[in-house]
Amino acid sequence: MTLANDMTTCCICKKYIDVQKTPDGEILWRFGHNPAPVMDGPNDRCCSHCNSTVVVPKRLSNLFDKSVEIVAQIVDDKVCEHLDYESTLDGGRCNDCGLVLTEEGTQ
Repeated sequence: MTLANDMTTCCICKKYIDVQKTPDGEILWRFGHNPAPVMDGPNDRCCSHCNSTVVVPKRLSNLFDKSVEIVAQIVDDKVCEHLDYESTLDGGRCNDCGLVLTEEGTQ
């Protein structure tokens, strides 16, 4: 696998990208991590530190923001906002919010 020479530095912190090794010192990988969605250039790579402290938290934040957006849309459409509402049903009503639930949706 041949990658561009400029990929030896992290596109986020600009420090050298760490080499991933086995406990015996054998090189497993030396080209860093995918930095998307923080950076998205075709040759962008990041170090393990930035991957753990910047990239992964950003990915989780994006995932959480998308989940909140979906729940908000469901609430606007008068669908119970509780993700596991089937386990909270009590006579067709959500125990958490009191919304009346039917086979076809909510009332």
